[in-house]
Amino acid sequence: MVMIAEFTGRDRTALLPLLLLGDEDITQVRSYMQTGRVLVAQVANRTVGVLLLTEIDDVTVEVKDLAVTPDMQRRGIGSQLVAAAKKRCVPGQRMIVGTGDADLQNIHFYLQNGFRFYGVRKGFFKQYAAPIFANGVQLVDMVMLEQFI
Repeated sequence: MVMIAEFTGRDRTALLPLLLLGDEDITQVRSYMQTGRVLVAQVANRTVGVLLLTEIDDVTVEVKDLAVTPDMQRRGIGSQLVAAAKKRCVPGQRMIVGTGDADLQNIHFYLQNGFRFYGVRKGFFKQYAAPIFANGVQLVDMVMLEQFI
């Protein structure tokens, strides 16, 4: 059984390996890992998923990072984390998320979870220390998706 809870610890470094599954650039992850709210998914006392949600302004929150361990993917855990994050939002609030332009699995996942396209952050991944690839294609732009709660 999957348990979703808010991470209440002060030291989030234990979550770093999971956060790096969702965003491979350690500099980027370190820049935001201590911000916002963190939800964790646990199975048999093992943390298998994480979602980091930051407040952009009074009406917008952003999913900065979402990851599930490879052995637990495709079991609905990511969707449960997104649903739990939505429950913590104020009705009418806008939730946004960005993912790589060639990361078709992530795009499909977010569409299935109610997000819709609203923009592109051109050249976003050029700031990363090393190139990131999805489906054999180097990520360049970040595709932005949104939904209203």
